[in-house]
Amino acid sequence: MEQNTVSSRRVVRVSRRKFVITIIVVILLVLGGIAYWMLGQAMRISGPMYDRALPMTSAPGVAEYGTSASPGMVPPQYDAYYPNRGSATVRDTREFLKTNYEGTIKTRDVRDVAKDVRSAVRDASGRIDQSRVSERYAYISFVVPETEFETFRDEIESLTHKKLYTETVNTENLLTQKQVIEEKTNAETNYLQDLRAKKQDLDVKHTARLGAIAKELTGVAGRLAEVRRQIAVTNDPNELNTLRNQEDALLAEDAALKSSRTKENTTYAIESGNLSAWISSSESQIENLRKEDVAFADNIATVNGSVSIGWVSWWEMVRLVSPVHPTILVLIIVLLVLYYLHRKRYIPYIEFV
Repeated sequence: MEQNTVSSRRVVRVSRRKFVITIIVVILLVLGGIAYWMLGQAMRISGPMYDRALPMTSAPGVAEYGTSASPGMVPPQYDAYYPNRGSATVRDTREFLKTNYEGTIKTRDVRDVAKDVRSAVRDASGRIDQSRVSERYAYISFVVPETEFETFRDEIESLTHKKLYTETVNTENLLTQKQVIEEKTNAETNYLQDLRAKKQDLDVKHTARLGAIAKELTGVAGRLAEVRRQIAVTNDPNELNTLRNQEDALLAEDAALKSSRTKENTTYAIESGNLSAWISSSESQIENLRKEDVAFADNIATVNGSVSIGWVSWWEMVRLVSPVHPTILVLIIVLLVLYYLHRKRYIPYIEFV
């Protein structure tokens, strides 16, 4: 029966050596094609990428204060109020977590998926910072509230097959930045209190000096009036000469006291002006630190992220989704087809010689 089956088919005689060489060449061609495809994938992955800059929060420097001062009046040394400069210790166990997210999606329709990603950002009450879309690649950077992040992740993951989606979530504790803001605020507050105490002390001493000078001027004025009254009623030349000398001495004393008052007012104006300028600068710095603290809280309350969307071929999609490499699937299909054709006697009987 087997002989009749073989005899009913067309017989093709093939050199065993040429057959082996042909099989080897075919295998080499298949392996070369796979290597060429993998090289193209590697070159595409290592190609230029879009810049992905995440916003960062930095603490501004301390404002410089006025430098003009009268002799003996110098600005307080700010470093004395700020010794630690944000040195974190294990005793501080607070967490101020900042989350950054990067997602990658492979799809056959880049534009539609990019539209869905933008919609997901808006549905999460987020903000789109950058969007670049082409036929084969898209990049979208955004900010979403931290409270909406998990819902947003689920929605992004649902846009494609799980094997066509990858993500990286990075969480960092910004405790050191918080400590810097707190220490600067405390230092600046102590510095401002010291400046205000110096200003108050200066005002008190200035008022006391002016009061003492005014009291002395009043006494000089009274004695001068009495001397002048006596001059007006005295006829004795010797006594009159003595009174005239007393009058000159009182006038000189009056002029000296008024000069001291002028000098005191000038010195006070300079020192008070310097302290007022430093107080104003310190108050501005505290306000800036307050705003920085608010910005810090807003920063950790949001998630900065980006989604990259790349076009994928059918071959690559099957390779990613299927547990079996598509090359093996193709070989299995070819073998099944050959087996079917062989059973239907469409393929001639091969005889090696």
